[in-house]
Amino acid sequence: MMRHRGNVLSMRCCAAVLGAAAVGLAVQAASADVLFNVVNMGGFGGQTVPDAINNNGEVVGSSFDPSLGVSGQGRAFLYAYGQMLDLGSYFDRTQHRAFDINDSGQVVGFASHQVHGTSSLLTDSAGGDWTLIHNGYSNSIGRGINEAGWVVGNVTPVGDTNYYAYVHRNPTAGSYNPADVTVINPLPGDVRSQAVAINVNPHNANAPIVGGVSLDSNNDQHAFIWTPDHGTLNLHAELVNRAASITGGDELLWSTVNAVTDANRIVGTIALKDADTDETYLRGYNYRFSGDVAVKLDDPTLPSGTFGLHSFFLADNNTFANDANTSAHTVGSFIDDDGIGRAMIHANTLIGQVAPADLNDYVELPDGWWLSTATGINESGQIIARAADGTVEFGQLVSNHAMLLTPITLPTSPVGTGENVTIRLSGGAEAGGGSNGVTILFNNVESPGEVHVNYAPIDADTYPDAPFILPNPDSGQAWNIAFDGELTGHATLTFAYDPDLLPDEFDPTLLAIYHLEDEQWLLLENQFVDPLNHTITAETSSFSPFVLGVIPEPTSAALLAAGTLVLLRRHARTSAPIV
Repeated sequence: MMRHRGNVLSMRCCAAVLGAAAVGLAVQAASADVLFNVVNMGGFGGQTVPDAINNNGEVVGSSFDPSLGVSGQGRAFLYAYGQMLDLGSYFDRTQHRAFDINDSGQVVGFASHQVHGTSSLLTDSAGGDWTLIHNGYSNSIGRGINEAGWVVGNVTPVGDTNYYAYVHRNPTAGSYNPADVTVINPLPGDVRSQAVAINVNPHNANAPIVGGVSLDSNNDQHAFIWTPDHGTLNLHAELVNRAASITGGDELLWSTVNAVTDANRIVGTIALKDADTDETYLRGYNYRFSGDVAVKLDDPTLPSGTFGLHSFFLADNNTFANDANTSAHTVGSFIDDDGIGRAMIHANTLIGQVAPADLNDYVELPDGWWLSTATGINESGQIIARAADGTVEFGQLVSNHAMLLTPITLPTSPVGTGENVTIRLSGGAEAGGGSNGVTILFNNVESPGEVHVNYAPIDADTYPDAPFILPNPDSGQAWNIAFDGELTGHATLTFAYDPDLLPDEFDPTLLAIYHLEDEQWLLLENQFVDPLNHTITAETSSFSPFVLGVIPEPTSAALLAAGTLVLLRRHARTSAPIV
């Protein structure tokens, strides 16, 4: 499990990530390889920032209500099962934030008060009432939680102006024992620290790895890790050595930790100064350990095969690494040639290429929108990201939308409420045959739910009394689509048929989709065949079985638009795969 919010980097470099270019810059169009369904999670009227996603697909973060002030006040949210839930304020707190969630549904964050300061918060299982987990400090923030329930963040002691990283061993909502809290001091020469991530160490469940940053008086950041057995270890010094050997002598200026995975991978960003030009550039990194972390740091002469530093290079672009899963799929952002932040992904088994890539190439968004940064990824490959639409506030582009990306290889996808909601399932209807997937454009979803599609080959005996004709009596194509939400109006379906199952010299413009509704087969309305991309599109107001057939003689394209009734009762054999 990866834990990664609250890093100073996100505050320090937000302007650089989004860029200050004028509105109207062209957004790169998505390629034909649309590999993720995208859901806009909504919000409370202002910018919405997704901070963490667990392996159940539950997302936490903060949405900013502009009605509460010029910049708005943060409101912690939980997005689950297609709905955005306000986690509520804590007593009379003026704002609250959620930074992390584990698979048990425990959420950590903070609530602030103008008089009483800021306090770390923890929910009980499944997002229950907020509870202060330690209020013995003037300020405290919870930034990460692992599967064992250990919490990390930073605290400010009473009478001190600096903050310090902490780890709280297995706190319980509703109770607090100061003896369970360990304060992590800054690295030598630094003045403050904060912990942002914690894992479950696969080599020792009682010794999780905590990742964080230590800051000097100039606020330059230095990555560190901490374990119960070895205390604080200087990861920044190790990165200095590794970066110098990889870059040929470039100087590392500062470093961050943004995530620690359960596979002992450390993810973050480093800033380097070019040895020849003195220019500063940024690179995301994914640092892998095997065995005892302390041994690797204490003995840098060990073979490089036991651990390594991987810098993500997109040409000459600055890059940021925000999160990773145990498969080393890493997400973040990069700055394009126009100075605009764009989401980055490095996940060969998800996108089919080894090199880091622009995540926008694998999604479809409304015109003028783009993913500006990806902030989290879970073990299923679901990604949370921020999207921009060209809105400018105070002279800067802002990313005001929170998006949930689900790989389309999953047979089931959540569907949120709203208009023109697009979902792709089982391969999607991309160019090229044989995907057998479906793209669904919901006209208007009143109630959220899940949609499922099952493709199955059929033959002429599957529906023996059906009046329609299959293009190939021995190899027909059918889809069963189920949706448990509430649809208002119609849905536009684009089916990706397999051209290899059509007879030789068959004219694909004769294809048609038939739909079983109320025990009657209908020829769907507004059908369109795209022979080049091997797709057929039609409209429907209901779901269940759809069959690829042939237009009956002497039916014409005009008849398709009328929605002809072609069967009064369904007669399907018992063993039919479509039910």
